[in-house]
Amino acid sequence: MNVYILILETAVLMILTGVCSEMLAIGTEELEKRLDKGMAGGVILGIMTAFPETVFVIFAILDHFYQVALGSAIGGNMILFTVGMGIVSVTYFLKYKASTVKLEKDFSLEIRSLAISIAVFMLVTLYGELNVFTGVLSLVPYVYYVTSRYRAYMSSDHHEGGNILKGISFLLAGGIPLVIISDLFVSSIENLAIYVNVPPILVSMILMPIAGELEEKISAIRLIVGSPSNVTTAVMSFVGSKIENMSVLTGIIGIFSYGGVSIENDRPEFLGVILVTVVATLLMRDRKLGIREGISLILFYFVMIGFLTLTSA
Repeated sequence: MNVYILILETAVLMILTGVCSEMLAIGTEELEKRLDKGMAGGVILGIMTAFPETVFVIFAILDHFYQVALGSAIGGNMILFTVGMGIVSVTYFLKYKASTVKLEKDFSLEIRSLAISIAVFMLVTLYGELNVFTGVLSLVPYVYYVTSRYRAYMSSDHHEGGNILKGISFLLAGGIPLVIISDLFVSSIENLAIYVNVPPILVSMILMPIAGELEEKISAIRLIVGSPSNVTTAVMSFVGSKIENMSVLTGIIGIFSYGGVSIENDRPEFLGVILVTVVATLLMRDRKLGIREGISLILFYFVMIGFLTLTSA
């Protein structure tokens, strides 16, 4: 295939990803007028941005490609809690000339939910197998997160503004096409990288994760640029989608794996996800994220990739 066609295809898919991400942001902002940031960003937008990975995991399970499903379920956590959070802090700094992102008090629930997710994920990693038992156990953090978010919403003063139907329509209009576009975009990036002789290891370990999570990053940038108050919503969507990945996606792999899936050979990757999530959680525990911390998280991603490459060699 001609390299110019590949470049054009990649550019068109990137534009379409941007359009879909814009729709997700508009839908979230509309829902936020009626719901709180946690429900709109952490739960609803989190589900929508994790939707492509969820579909991929389900199809991989149906085809009995359990290791592929596992990689898709947890791979995004490493990139989003490092590069993703770094992009949030850099975007906020460039737009508002503020060196520190300050998250709202309500974000404390995300911190607690992340801590529970890490604890359960660590237990599963030590156990060494995803089966019905560990699968059901893995669901606990997300159930806790969603029910806690719902209780917080019900106990707060409800807003009268916003159009729920309009918000959901924009989310669906942006989210559903992303299932197809994300897969095509990742394939396009991979083909282009191979064509220009980018080493395969760089394609699989660096370019693919960045391309695969692009819609979440673009949605976050769009929200932050729209208003400084949206930064909490953007971070909540990151956290909500990745709690879902660590909890629901790994859970359904165990529940529907017909005999269990051993993760003993995947422990370095699991431990890497745990380490990255712990570091990100500790940095955000005071609900602040400085520009230096954000840049450090971006660099930390490449350190982790180098470590995992050496351990898997």
